[in-house]
Amino acid sequence: MSDDGMPSDSTSAHSESKGGASWADLALEIWLEIFRFATHLPDAKTISQPNPFARKQPLGSVLNLSNPLTSMRTKTSIVCVSRAWRLVATEILYEDLEIRSLHHAQKLLKCLIESDRAAPAYPRPTDGLHQSNGLCAKHLFVSPTLRDRMPYLKCIFDIMQQCPNVRFLNIVWDQSLPPAFLDSLARLYGRSLRGLHIGADDDLDRSLRSRVRHPVHHVQLEYQQQNVPEKVLTPLYVARFTNLSVLDVRKVLWVEMDGNPTEEISMPSLHELILSNDSDSLTFASRLTLPSLRRVHMSLRFDISYDDTHLTCLTQFLEKHGRNITELDIKPLIACRRPPSPTARIAQYLEHCPRLEQIVYSAHDERIETLSTPHHALRRIGIRDIDWRELSHNPRSVVSAGVKALLRSFDRDLTPNLDVVRTLDFMVETSISLSSVNTLMTWTEYFEKKGIDLEDGEGVVWLYEPSET
Repeated sequence: MSDDGMPSDSTSAHSESKGGASWADLALEIWLEIFRFATHLPDAKTISQPNPFARKQPLGSVLNLSNPLTSMRTKTSIVCVSRAWRLVATEILYEDLEIRSLHHAQKLLKCLIESDRAAPAYPRPTDGLHQSNGLCAKHLFVSPTLRDRMPYLKCIFDIMQQCPNVRFLNIVWDQSLPPAFLDSLARLYGRSLRGLHIGADDDLDRSLRSRVRHPVHHVQLEYQQQNVPEKVLTPLYVARFTNLSVLDVRKVLWVEMDGNPTEEISMPSLHELILSNDSDSLTFASRLTLPSLRRVHMSLRFDISYDDTHLTCLTQFLEKHGRNITELDIKPLIACRRPPSPTARIAQYLEHCPRLEQIVYSAHDERIETLSTPHHALRRIGIRDIDWRELSHNPRSVVSAGVKALLRSFDRDLTPNLDVVRTLDFMVETSISLSSVNTLMTWTEYFEKKGIDLEDGEGVVWLYEPSET
């Protein structure tokens, strides 16, 4: 092989003597697609949640073999092969950046600055290797650090200045971010950012809630180690990112104080909202005016107390945004057998969301038969946590009885336009339990009589072959 990644003369001659084309004849665009396939990570460059009804790959699929570590190792190996491959693969090496320490941030910043200095003032499209590597970055993920916080933040912002094309920003932080940093962040990415998530982890979130005693009227997504958090992030601040299409507010802390007026902020471009069933998250979302909202993903938390105030927050959220929602995904943070959550009353969601076409929820939540009036827009229902093995081996157990009642609750009278019911976490091709597959196919025939398709996780309808007569 030559220095530029092309085969040697003897290799080319050997290929030509056989009348076949050499791999060197492939266009660079095709090599780029090959490299993307080899390093594929689903949803790596976005904070948008995957569509539960998107076609899933079986566990043995080649698209499921990569993880963040192996993907990055493959990318770094590709760019070291030759100059030609470096020219092509530098784009995918830098498009998804994850920063976890000050040392890592400093090394990355040095690399970006050096590539920026080497870039010409007016680079040509064909000069991919000579353009600043920071221009390739599309998704930036920042983790907290236990020490050197201010130097770390300064280095992070310097990296952001080298990456003007970032579209999705994910910051996990365990303290309040300085107002100057947040203001600079909004000025830098205010018009270009498409997805934003700034939050803390669950342990920090619980500890802070136990320390906050006096209400203040603001929203903040990061916290300080004081009794009353400093006013840092508000709905007005989030609205400075004028072109956001996806917003993640699962880790919001909302507390109120007399004297500060409530203010509704319009975000006309936002079409996807990720939140939790926590009162703070629901209240934050209710303060926003979202005319383009279509998709909502709600994570159910079970470490919070449910009271009338909490249910009021849910009702206010649905009254504010329910008419716009067309896709709703209600997902527990931990899959488990549990009683229905007070905020998982499926009938309440359907009653407040007349345009809802798709809903996903757990088999352990409330059944749809409690709906008072028919829902004419609903076409697709996704069900999680159905234990087909339990249903086939212990058909009289409490769990099996609940699942059977759930499956029988889908009726044309309540949902006249329902086309599909999908069991999201069960794939026939990867199942090792023949009895589970037989049970699924039996229920598929039951649904077929109602004019509804019962699909497995891959979106396939499995039926018995008709017997020959």
